[in-house]
Amino acid sequence: MPTRFERFLCWVLFTLAMAGLGWVLHRVVPPIIGWLSATLSPQFVLGVMVGLWIPLAVFVYRGSIAAAFARWRGRIRQR
Repeated sequence: MPTRFERFLCWVLFTLAMAGLGWVLHRVVPPIIGWLSATLSPQFVLGVMVGLWIPLAVFVYRGSIAAAFARWRGRIRQR
């Protein structure tokens, strides 16, 4: 069982790691997206991003989406 100090140290290290990752992503991603938008077109970049995010979201939230559809079908059958 971790001690209170070890849990606090883990929390501090995780917070520092996430702050560092956030800083890196804020420094790297916007210039890349700007370069892609200038090179290709903003609509194409948006289409690619949406085309990648929708399958990822369906994969990650598959259980929640199925539960929402089941509730929706249940409401329709009750009418």
